[in-house]
Amino acid sequence: MARTSLDDKVSEFDVRVEAGDDLLDTISRLLSKDVLTDFSELVANAYDADAPHVDVTYNPERDLIVISDNGDGMDENGIRGFFRMGQSIKKTQPVSPKGRRRVGSYGLATKSLMALSGNYSLETFNGGFFYTVDVDSGSKKPLKVKFRKAPPGKKGTTITMHDLKFLKDGRVFTADDLRRKLAVEMPLSGEFTVNVNGEPVVLKKLENAVEYAIDYVDPVVGKMVGSLFYNPRPIGDDAGVYIKVDGRAVGGPNLDLFGERFSVGLARRLFGVVHVEGLRDLITLDRRSFLRDHPKFKTVTDYIFQILRNVRQDMEMDLQIRKRNRTENRLDERIVSSVGRSVRDILKEEGAPYDILFDAERAGEVARIDVNDRKLYINPRSPVCGLKGVSPKDVKGALLDAAVFAATQNSLPEKGGAREKYENLVLRAAKLVSGSNKISLAELLGEIKSGDGDRVDYYRISPNRLYTYKEVTRATGWENTLVKRLVESGVLTNRSGDRIFGSEISSIVEKLSGSLPMYSAVRRAFPKPDTKDPAPWYYNAESNATENLDALLKGYAAKPMGSSGGQRARLKSPAIIPPYLRNLAAEGRTSFWVVDETHIDLFRNFMLTCELKDIGTLSQPIYSYLRFSREGGVIFYALQVEGKMAPDVIRSTIKNRFKFIEEEEGEGIPLGIRTKSSCAIYLGKKYVFGVYAGDESSVVFELPKKFNANGFKNVDMPSSLAKPLFSEVVGQVSRSMPPAITENFKDKYSGVLAHMLGIKIEKESRRRGKTPHSEQPVGVSADDGVEGAAEDPEEIEERDLEAKARRTTGGPPETTNSFFASRTYTHCSVGGNGILAYLLEVRDPKETRGIKSAVAKEVGFAYTGRSDGVRSSSYLSKHGGKTYVLGFFTGKVGDLQDEFHAAGFDMVNYDNGKAAFAVLVTSRNQKLLNLPLRNLDDFDKTMKNYVVALASK
Repeated sequence: MARTSLDDKVSEFDVRVEAGDDLLDTISRLLSKDVLTDFSELVANAYDADAPHVDVTYNPERDLIVISDNGDGMDENGIRGFFRMGQSIKKTQPVSPKGRRRVGSYGLATKSLMALSGNYSLETFNGGFFYTVDVDSGSKKPLKVKFRKAPPGKKGTTITMHDLKFLKDGRVFTADDLRRKLAVEMPLSGEFTVNVNGEPVVLKKLENAVEYAIDYVDPVVGKMVGSLFYNPRPIGDDAGVYIKVDGRAVGGPNLDLFGERFSVGLARRLFGVVHVEGLRDLITLDRRSFLRDHPKFKTVTDYIFQILRNVRQDMEMDLQIRKRNRTENRLDERIVSSVGRSVRDILKEEGAPYDILFDAERAGEVARIDVNDRKLYINPRSPVCGLKGVSPKDVKGALLDAAVFAATQNSLPEKGGAREKYENLVLRAAKLVSGSNKISLAELLGEIKSGDGDRVDYYRISPNRLYTYKEVTRATGWENTLVKRLVESGVLTNRSGDRIFGSEISSIVEKLSGSLPMYSAVRRAFPKPDTKDPAPWYYNAESNATENLDALLKGYAAKPMGSSGGQRARLKSPAIIPPYLRNLAAEGRTSFWVVDETHIDLFRNFMLTCELKDIGTLSQPIYSYLRFSREGGVIFYALQVEGKMAPDVIRSTIKNRFKFIEEEEGEGIPLGIRTKSSCAIYLGKKYVFGVYAGDESSVVFELPKKFNANGFKNVDMPSSLAKPLFSEVVGQVSRSMPPAITENFKDKYSGVLAHMLGIKIEKESRRRGKTPHSEQPVGVSADDGVEGAAEDPEEIEERDLEAKARRTTGGPPETTNSFFASRTYTHCSVGGNGILAYLLEVRDPKETRGIKSAVAKEVGFAYTGRSDGVRSSSYLSKHGGKTYVLGFFTGKVGDLQDEFHAAGFDMVNYDNGKAAFAVLVTSRNQKLLNLPLRNLDDFDKTMKNYVVALASK
């Protein structure tokens, strides 16, 4: 076989990348997944053309669809672009002449038309011309565009489709289906409306749904705005969460995404629309989804999941409330009275029926009869009181079972253990059949107060939820008139449909803790006179107090209560209102004054004499509670001293503030509870910090309810911090209440207080030879409000012993670093990561020797115990004639801001997402946590932004 010679000539030919004749049809089939999405693509074109209105005619019987708009229409170039797939001018001109952010970008109108119809016609007016073109989707011939003169000012586009392909395939939809699709997909508004077969397309509204508002700015993704609705009943085909970009939904209802994390039942009751700015680049070509694995999309969905968790918790809470309300309707007065009479008849007595009270403590394991007080106590958690149903008959039967048990046990002798044996026998039998009982009496009743039968409602307030006035009154216990006054004063914001944001409600609840609105304050100060017709001053007391306080702020004199009218005298200057009187109203709105309830006597004196005593108050009440299984429980509390308060005033105010702890009969705190408290300055502010501790036999476990009811905010507390103070206080002999006025808190007190206030103290800082700023003692000056503060002898002795121990053991000296003139920091979250930037101003720009060691001493604490997920960098340069050290920590740095605060750095608010993202990107390839201070000739632009912001402190 002859072989080809190596000298044979090599030939070549050219190849071009070309589109096949069936490319348009192929792309159309690939990208067209459903008819309604293709249809919405054509309506979106009308929106992008600045059309104020679109009319759609859909007549499947006539095989006809007509889409007509009054937008700008198309000229010759526009028509060429319409029939060109890709290379859309919307990419280079994303904003329309009228300022609309265009919702299309790929030029896929032709694809949609080919998918919908076999042939169609296009008619459009623009620039004084009328253009027409007829298209046969199966033809490969060039399209002929005809045009002629048109009336001046005439504009708009009409597309008429025949030979509807989807009808031949059996993919039938109705006009209602199309309206629902366009309602959730299109950016409908007063400036863009759509009619289908003469009926307007309207945004979906759920009249009885609970709304959760979204208004959040992420530094990378941008602004997220919208609402999520939870409906008690399934919503139907529109259920889901629609994510919109530039007003148009992408990816449909996302049921597959959100249904994976939540039950199908919940997902079918959800409807939401969330507008997101920063996802435009993540939209897939067919607009059916986003790039779901992209970090920016995950940031959005994580935030939505956070709201949905609140929805599920609220749903479960509302279900329990509805269940309890249904039960309370069954447990009406007739059932209670009937059982009360039955108890009387069982015992063969005369007189009034027995009272039925639900009290597990007094009832014991099942129930107990008090013959003397004619009461039947029932333990609703007992298996003897289990229910097979929730009808009135079932409820009455459970109560009668408890009554029969109590009557039988009461008839047995007290000695010999007969009662205990009977109780054990009944309980054992009840537990054996408890599996057939569907619900306990306790579940139907909800939480019950001991003894009095009144319900204690637990109603959580979700920050993103919008509450009606009625829901606000149920959640807070406020009267409806008070809610309206809060809205009139701008304290609460009335949103659409008379609804109020949950985060605002929680904030005002916290502000009102320990205070009384003026309406309640005047009635507390002046109880209603015991006469048929009280004097007019009583009814005018609230307006009189408000007018007096408003006048003092404007520089006019107050008038004693009950005085006649006339002009108010002009003061030399506006009066200074003491902190126990506060106006919470927004500027320019109706006043909303509140009064510290511990200073009602001072308020009453002001009403009578118009004299304002300059006395401070105690604000921001917080508490922590821990229960130790076999030893007892402990409660820590803290209040900030606001304004000037002498020691005796602090003590009397504290005693008055904590009257709710005292026993109902007699004086002082209950037996078995010990207490200790002190007042000192901490981080430049004065606090009262105290402890209540009790053993297992005490009533310390009941105190958290009282703290909650009296406006104290609960914060978590680790047992490692709580146990030492519990052991110290519970073993005391003294039960005295007044706090000791001291210069500073002891270390073990300040550690607990720091945790309650949300300040983190690192023990590592002591090993570095540096006392954290938060633990440096602060002296008591004449200006801090403690006039002639007489220190407690015990506290003086303890402090002297601590000082002696420091001198003996060579403890950390109390020194400050004078190398730097100022120390500031800021923090910014970027997606799942964060940026912490700090700035040190060098005191003497000419002296930079030893700068590295000085920086290490200042921020060395931030390097201790860090994980591999943290990067760092630091730079030295000049700006504005000053020398600065600028440093960055990037990654999982959430806890670093507490450490910088504790080390004495001043916080600066600087939330620049672009600058933070630039730092995060440049730090990805850096090594883990090193401190090679780099000398720069000049800071770059991003760094200068940080320098300017942090140096402005």
